[in-house]
Amino acid sequence: MPQIACGMDGVISVAANFFAKDFSAMVKAALANNFEEARRLHYNMLEGYDLMFAENNPAGVKAFLAYAGIVENYFRLPVVPVSSELHDKINKYRLLTNRRPKHTSKSHFRKEMAFFI
Repeated sequence: MPQIACGMDGVISVAANFFAKDFSAMVKAALANNFEEARRLHYNMLEGYDLMFAENNPAGVKAFLAYAGIVENYFRLPVVPVSSELHDKINKYRLLTNRRPKHTSKSHFRKEMAFFI
């Protein structure tokens, strides 16, 4: 949001891979100068951002995407998966915030992400 407020036309975001709908709405609101709505959406996703990057990237985002059925939680060294403790926190966050997979098709995911392309 701060970059858009300074005149940028969009963002590149790892977190948007999981929060596609809310992140897209936040960017659209900011581009429309509706920073109150953009801020609300941002704070709604903030705990998820913290969990996503608590250990290493890309393991955090892959854990979120695996829960959504978009990717497999598979890694090659030197990248390792997030700890089991963080997996539990991610799953609890996902369930408490009702961020369950709504669509199992990868084509739907691509349609939601088209806003960023």
